[in-house]
Amino acid sequence: MNKVFPNMDKGIVERTLWYEHKDGRKELKETELSSFIEPLIILGDAGMGKSVLLARLGELSGFKYCTAGQLIRSQDPVKLFDGNQVLVIDALDEVSSQKEGTAVDAVLKKLQQLNCPAFILSCRVADWQSATAVVSILEDYSKKPIELHLMSFSDNDIQRYLSLSLGVERAEVVIQHFNSRGLNQLLGNPQTLELIGKVAQERELPNSRSELFERAIDVLWCEHKDSKAQYQLDKEAIIQAAGAAFAALILTGNEALTRKAAANIGYGEISFTEIATLPNAKNIKDAITTRLFNSIGVDRFSYLHRSIGEYLGAKWLTQNSNSGTNKRRFFSLFYSDGLVPASLRGIHAWLAQDPRAGSYFVN
Repeated sequence: MNKVFPNMDKGIVERTLWYEHKDGRKELKETELSSFIEPLIILGDAGMGKSVLLARLGELSGFKYCTAGQLIRSQDPVKLFDGNQVLVIDALDEVSSQKEGTAVDAVLKKLQQLNCPAFILSCRVADWQSATAVVSILEDYSKKPIELHLMSFSDNDIQRYLSLSLGVERAEVVIQHFNSRGLNQLLGNPQTLELIGKVAQERELPNSRSELFERAIDVLWCEHKDSKAQYQLDKEAIIQAAGAAFAALILTGNEALTRKAAANIGYGEISFTEIATLPNAKNIKDAITTRLFNSIGVDRFSYLHRSIGEYLGAKWLTQNSNSGTNKRRFFSLFYSDGLVPASLRGIHAWLAQDPRAGSYFVN
């Protein structure tokens, strides 16, 4: 039975999610979530607003909110559940960061003590171990969970959000600034949008493309959740691993990184294991947890924005390619019959501007 969502008419941005259906990808609004009888897994990249959404779901009549950590630590889950119908469990990934591989099982043990009630569970998509977790849930519930992906803010959502903090005129200036530089996707992540709004209040927006990218990277690479910040690597380690991954995707023409086993890797995918063999890329599993990456399905990741992928990919190439004859031979791979293929022009343009690489290009 559908529930009435509180405060949905008071300036709150209603979120949209998508999932894989037998008839193809389907989208739904957050107000439709309460109509499902299957266990629901809400997945999203860092900063996408999972906790805000789950807190809202927890306000519904018959729904009880808690974090995965609270549930696992609870000596009396019956008291925690308090006679409600649906348990809304937030932040599984925060448990995973401490006890990798055991979080879903630990949550399921507590749910068994509650006679397996309906539940909604959130997790960062980079920390969601789909292959094993889905099987475990299916064993206990006899229903396959539905994996829902939290979508980015729409253009209207962005306009509405920035107008509240900056005013309508300044919001339009900021949006136009990013749109005109092909970086509108940066605005779609709620946490990144909030930081952009703060930058727009305090100082002028960046003018050059490289300055804009550097500022965007400063926003995107770092962890903004205190509980996870202590585990994060330094900026250079993250940027190097991301650059290697982006360069590999762009140069090979593949579309996604994947953590799948080698036997299950599909067309257009590169495994984490392959990326990790590249220079300075051993930290790829840590890098994908940042907002530099975007999930494009369960266990599939790509760059948040191709332009930033090209920028960081070019940086990695100039820092890690060999020198002399080998370097000239490497950069000659960008040409086919004397021309740069369309798919490589973005990364090629950044390389050509770098004095460490520019002299090696074919004239």
